[in-house]
Amino acid sequence: MAFWGPDDVFRRANLDPTVALHQAAASAAVPRFVLISAASVSSGSQRATVVDERTAEGRPNVAYSRIKLETERVLLSAATPTMTTVALRPPFIWGAGMSTLDDFVAAVEAGRFSWIDNGKHTVDFVHVDNLAEAAYLALTAGRAGRTYYVTDGTPMPARDFFTPLLATRGVDVSAARSVPFAVAAPLGALLEAGARLLRRPEPPMLTNWITTFMGRDRSYDITAARTELNYAPSVSLADGLAEMADSLSH
Repeated sequence: MAFWGPDDVFRRANLDPTVALHQAAASAAVPRFVLISAASVSSGSQRATVVDERTAEGRPNVAYSRIKLETERVLLSAATPTMTTVALRPPFIWGAGMSTLDDFVAAVEAGRFSWIDNGKHTVDFVHVDNLAEAAYLALTAGRAGRTYYVTDGTPMPARDFFTPLLATRGVDVSAARSVPFAVAAPLGALLEAGARLLRRPEPPMLTNWITTFMGRDRSYDITAARTELNYAPSVSLADGLAEMADSLSH
């Protein structure tokens, strides 16, 4: 899983090369730098159901997100008088050809997939083409040093999103079992702690990230992106699902 590993691994793989690229861009007189961060920088101790750029991030509960937040802070505070830097914060990225579903598909095929609280909790997401459009807009718009949450603008219950999404990969989770959050959260914390203690290279079947993402209501207010970047998500869930289904048939 891309989110699994100690902070130092993500610091070497993500933060260090991104900082080096940012410095090189500034030295080359590049006028604008757009960082693709992650909405999960505010997933963890921050429990608000709706988050925007004014919401305190708290402490993220996964290394990937902690290092994304650290990278943001380093780049956005850097002294680059001739270069403007802005950061985009996408949540779950989806679309044809994306690998973000692989872990979910693998869990279903191994008989390890379960909803949390019957998939009733709100999740937020962004189609890869909508994210690309936001990045394009940020090349010429947005205030220096600002972060912007970028989504499809249609948060919904996890079941309503992932059931048709996984169906595009030929996987049916409509009748999958469910685990209460009160059971999933402590179990995920215990399994993750054990895996980290034993330095397992692969994540356990349940992690803090999964219970946070699937077990708590969370959406992101994209008003700032709409007003300051002129962002308007154009790819709908129906359009994106149709594209994915078509790519599967071919």
